[in-house]
Amino acid sequence: MLLILLPNFLYVVQRRAAEAVSRGDLTVTEAAVAFGIGKKVVTYWLKKATNPSFHPCSWGGPRNWKYTPLQHSLAESVLFELIEQKPQETAKEYATWMKKYGILDATESWVTRCIARWHFSIKKTYHVQKLKFTEENMLRYVDHIFGAVQLDPTKLKYLDESRFETRGPTTETNEVLTK
Repeated sequence: MLLILLPNFLYVVQRRAAEAVSRGDLTVTEAAVAFGIGKKVVTYWLKKATNPSFHPCSWGGPRNWKYTPLQHSLAESVLFELIEQKPQETAKEYATWMKKYGILDATESWVTRCIARWHFSIKKTYHVQKLKFTEENMLRYVDHIFGAVQLDPTKLKYLDESRFETRGPTTETNEVLTK
């Protein structure tokens, strides 16, 4: 049976295995088998329990962010607003903007990590059809939808991204002269 444990619960299991070995209830091998963890893990936690100066910090190494959680949330809010207002910027440019707004510790790697944590993409976006969602085009689309309902669907022909060029003489306003 495969058991997937949450990180905090796994921490408790490892610590209890080391405590059982330190009390003399179990050997390292017996504790590893009983708690379902490796012998090296039991040895590590036993050493950590007996020597307070052995890896005194929490897991994951140092946290080099100088701000409090509230300030960190504020920095992320500023970054989110920047992304909303300037979707075409790169991570380096976002970090520069953050520094202009007074968040001096914002780096390109921090911006990239935040964006990845939000499940966004850091890839630079580009917009091809800038006028696609103008009011005029949206009204034209609504007119088309209501007009197309009244037509026979077997007679409708749709062209996507089409362009027409005339092959004959035209007027100044590009109207085709018919004979």
